[in-house]
Amino acid sequence: MNTNKTGIQTLWRQYVLYIRDVKGLSEVTIRNYSNDFETFRDFLNISNIESVSHVERYTVRDYIGWLLKNGFYRSSVSRKLSVIRGYFRYVLSQGIITSNPVPSKNFLVKGRKLPHVMNSLEVERLINAIESCDVSEILQLRDRAMIEILYSAGLRVTELVNIDLSDIDLLVKEVVVTGKGAKQRISFFGEAAVRAIESYLSLARPHLTFDSDQKALFLSKLGERLSVRSIQSRLKKYSAAAGLPGKIHPHKLRHSFATHMLEGGADLRVVQELLGHSDISTTQIYTHVSNRELNKTYRRAHPLAQE
Repeated sequence: MNTNKTGIQTLWRQYVLYIRDVKGLSEVTIRNYSNDFETFRDFLNISNIESVSHVERYTVRDYIGWLLKNGFYRSSVSRKLSVIRGYFRYVLSQGIITSNPVPSKNFLVKGRKLPHVMNSLEVERLINAIESCDVSEILQLRDRAMIEILYSAGLRVTELVNIDLSDIDLLVKEVVVTGKGAKQRISFFGEAAVRAIESYLSLARPHLTFDSDQKALFLSKLGERLSVRSIQSRLKKYSAAAGLPGKIHPHKLRHSFATHMLEGGADLRVVQELLGHSDISTTQIYTHVSNRELNKTYRRAHPLAQE
């Protein structure tokens, strides 16, 4: 295909003439469109894409992730998507491509509530509060191991309760996780979780085991697989003892894991894999949480950030 005719910038100039002469858009609107399109062109240059025929749906998904990672708000991303959607709609009408790579549905819903996350000190307070509660040493060891891996591996609470003994490898710090739709993935955990699980397995679990064939990693006082409701109840108890603000639920630890990973420099795609998200747009919300916290830190720390 002749790239002179299908070049990104060549077709943009044609599109500008179309929206000005046929659609009757004002010069101000066209200038704003051009500014938004320039961002897209920058991304394509980085990706070494010169022709519209080489822009695929995954290209647009990567563009969205790139925008969010570079600090653009969801409203800005939605606007930029709207501009390139119109551009590719025009290119499609010219018979140059066979489908529009930009989704027609705007899945970046404005005003989506950002998840509240705990900072690392709050997570530490939550775990340390276990020892201050009126709980047997056996259950303390179990609950510490449970919370450590829940946070360290970024697990859903249903994934946690479904872990079997055979799923976990303390030597390489890996656990086989069964997520939504029975999809399995490998998650990782840190040294603190290793120590907590080792203590639980050697000092606590034998006292909770009444059936030698029991496969579940985490057991209740009755020797059965620990339930989701029980874990939620334990977290509520310990968060109250720690004096933590708001409602602490298992998913808040997962939110915190994702945000702390991004703040630590992890790539968005890596966090997506660790969380088991099938669509990166689900993971991208944590970019905004991370940026929000960075903004707060800047406002507090920079001498010229406040009047």
